[in-house]
Amino acid sequence: MSLGQFILLGNWILEFNFKVKLQKFANNRLLHILLLLYAIHLIGLFWTTDFQYAMKDLRIKLPLLFLPIVFSTAIQFSKKSFNQLIDLFIFFVTIITFVSFYKFLNVENIELYDKRDLSINISHIRFSLLICLALFYSLYKFYKNKSYKKIGYLLLSFWLMGFLFILESFSGIVILSIILPIVVIFYAWRINNPIKRYLSLGFIVAFSISILSIVIWRVSVYQFSPVPNQKMYPHSINGNYFHNDTRPSENRHQENGYYIYRNISYEEIEREWNKRSDLSYDGKDKHNNPLHITLLRFLTSKGGFKDSLAIAQLTDEEIHAIENGVANINYLKHPHISRIDKIIWEFDTYSKGLGTNGHSVASRIVYWKQSLKLINENLWFGVGTGDIEMAFQKSYEESDYALNKSFQLRSHNQYLSFLATFGIFGFLFIAFSMLYPIKIALNYKDYYYLVFIAIAMLSMINEDTLETQAGVTFFAFFNSFLLFARNYLPKTER
Repeated sequence: MSLGQFILLGNWILEFNFKVKLQKFANNRLLHILLLLYAIHLIGLFWTTDFQYAMKDLRIKLPLLFLPIVFSTAIQFSKKSFNQLIDLFIFFVTIITFVSFYKFLNVENIELYDKRDLSINISHIRFSLLICLALFYSLYKFYKNKSYKKIGYLLLSFWLMGFLFILESFSGIVILSIILPIVVIFYAWRINNPIKRYLSLGFIVAFSISILSIVIWRVSVYQFSPVPNQKMYPHSINGNYFHNDTRPSENRHQENGYYIYRNISYEEIEREWNKRSDLSYDGKDKHNNPLHITLLRFLTSKGGFKDSLAIAQLTDEEIHAIENGVANINYLKHPHISRIDKIIWEFDTYSKGLGTNGHSVASRIVYWKQSLKLINENLWFGVGTGDIEMAFQKSYEESDYALNKSFQLRSHNQYLSFLATFGIFGFLFIAFSMLYPIKIALNYKDYYYLVFIAIAMLSMINEDTLETQAGVTFFAFFNSFLLFARNYLPKTER
């Protein structure tokens, strides 16, 4: 990413015409408004104490400064060139999905594989954002194209949509589920052919119903309350003592409604497990979780005892699943929707006061609560550009959340992060910088920009999108390219 940006900067320098560039810079009000986003970070230095972190943050966010300047003052693209670049973007994102799918096909026991690893050299969340963008651009090309190419764009759209579900990116699927109905409904009403119009509307209705039905189904079958009349036995079939913990604190630990810490012969399951697996009972599974906890959860989810007989009855597939960190029989039965089950389990576990360590979705509740605490304490001006990391660390030390150090993360919500860092005054300037271009895009009915900014802003709800190099580059590049790179008005795309 850095190399690509240096090439853009080098090309900008080699264009020369610096007098013209200076005039463009001085006369471009939209550019000045976009640069407010970086300017607020500079202003935030005035009440910063940790300048080492501040300099790191400013370096990461440099694309917010120089990419708008480069694109707004450089030679612009014709309509033909712009559309070719959009095609290239769709093409290369599709190629990477093919490479990832090839990797997917060559993984043994794919149901046990962490689909997030299909994303090559980039976060699966960032990858899903690129896929969403390419998908919606393909749909628009399908809608606008009058030649045989429109079939190709439609097929690409379906492929990218399918791969997003293979990737199992929760963020990407949620963004798709929100934007797709809006886009399809908006353009379907503009199709003159009634058959095509109702086919489009029928597709989006079927898509929405399918997503909702799956979620409702998994919530309805999830066992939130304990299975009634669970008996406790004094000893196993081999006569060994059964551990039965009836303390209220331990009764909160359940799997499929069965209590985890009941009817356990620790001695038997340790001995039998070590006979069947090369991974030690006292060690870690392949997801770096304590293996004995994964094993206990899996055995409990089946509803039986936790003894030598239970280990002996495990199939080789189940043994392999436990080794790979699969903690519930349902995740093995429904691998393609196991992500939904895991998210429901995370929130259920959190609601029972069992913590969120390692739970990527439920942990965000804790992160947001910590952010709101910081915002309340530094309401008007925030903690400053460089002190946000230190403020979070101090806040975690003072809180009663039982989060391991490695899971004590930032907001995971860009809006809360901005509020905590710059307060209400700074946030209002940032909001203006991000919302003003939307007003212009709406005036010109600029589909390309509106889809991009919708994806970017939705991603900021559950991610610190602008706190990493990949996120900043994604936002700054497309924000600048789509607003400034064309030498024609976007409304001519209609």
